[in-house]
Amino acid sequence: MIGVGGGIVADSVPAEEYQETLDKGKGIVSLFNSELSQVFLTEEEMS
Repeated sequence: MIGVGGGIVADSVPAEEYQETLDKGKGIVSLFNSELSQVFLTEEEMS
């Protein structure tokens, strides 16, 4: 589980808060994928 979110205030627009949450999540997932691709080598790279 990855926790992301934004602060909800009186003038928050729900759709924009939702999109912000998705954008933050995509950044974190992209970082994990990038880091994992460097950790796990393919069979060809191990040869």
